[in-house]
Amino acid sequence: MDAPDDDLPTWAHELAARAGQVIPFYRRLGVASWADVPLIERSDLARDIAAFVPTDVDLDRVVQGTSSGSSGSSLAIPWHPVDIAKDLPLLAYLLGHADVDWAPDPARMGLLSVVDQQQAFTYASAMSLRDGQPMARINLHAAAWQAPEDLEKFVESQRPQVVTGSSLALLRYAELDVPAPLAIVSGALTLTATARARLTERFGVPVLDLYGLRETGPIAVSYNGIEHHLVPRRIWVETVDGEIVVTAAENPYLPLLRYRTGDHGAVAHGVLTGLEGRAPVRFRHGDGTWLGSVDLTQQLQHHGALMWQVHQHTSGAVDAEILGGDPHGAQAALSLLLDVPVTVVGVSHLGPGKPRRFSSDIDLG
Repeated sequence: MDAPDDDLPTWAHELAARAGQVIPFYRRLGVASWADVPLIERSDLARDIAAFVPTDVDLDRVVQGTSSGSSGSSLAIPWHPVDIAKDLPLLAYLLGHADVDWAPDPARMGLLSVVDQQQAFTYASAMSLRDGQPMARINLHAAAWQAPEDLEKFVESQRPQVVTGSSLALLRYAELDVPAPLAIVSGALTLTATARARLTERFGVPVLDLYGLRETGPIAVSYNGIEHHLVPRRIWVETVDGEIVVTAAENPYLPLLRYRTGDHGAVAHGVLTGLEGRAPVRFRHGDGTWLGSVDLTQQLQHHGALMWQVHQHTSGAVDAEILGGDPHGAQAALSLLLDVPVTVVGVSHLGPGKPRRFSSDIDLG
């Protein structure tokens, strides 16, 4: 875990030298040291992610994950099972720093991940690091349950110790008549001060804001909504013209050097301040109800879009630009999904860095 730009850790120097020998993307560029490492971005991975996989690693244990990403570039990411498993002890470590005693309780679900979208995969599992204590991922959307009361009955029966999700999903969870967990962990989207206050008032437990990317894993955590402390992992964070750039060496199948996040802030002494990340955006349906942006993501990806920018005007009309894919099919799908006028155009370029994937002129109130 390092932050000062003038004190690059030894492991980062070693990773840069190794990259020039065994990672095709860097080998083609003739990278020999850190000074040769260029900035990269999500579109580079989307274009040819195999070029970022080291040739000297054994791929027998590779597992694949997917990410729609805030940039709108859909990715299939190679992971090592150990890298995935490390998130659990990291979470326990972070909760401990918030004075949360997350000891396994056989009478309660250990971890509940919540989403709120029209379509989502859900599952139940057991955490071997916690004596087989159960965990689950559930969809809060009404369409995911046979009867309206089933959701609250399920949560009441499980009494989860820790609940995680995006800020929008957690705010929906706060509307349920369910018991308080030991802690709330927000991720994926910006946790605004208003949302933090709402969750704190509703549950009266610590609320952690975990900042990270699917590509890099967890980067920093905020306990108070003011600053984010870098987590204890092999990550190096720098800022380039105010943009947060991350080097991450935890995933042996996808080590990343100088990866542009598209988020902005300042870093010093292991602390991120002024973080401007991925603000939550909802879209208003023609009948006045709300849809999360992930529902639009699923339709755009289904029609082959690699990257996009989608904006809703105060009138309710939606304009979208997509890179790749079928604009006509995407327009029809979004029109059906939202029941408002939708215009989708195909483009060849969305600008450097990470475009603002979703935006809206409508006040969410």
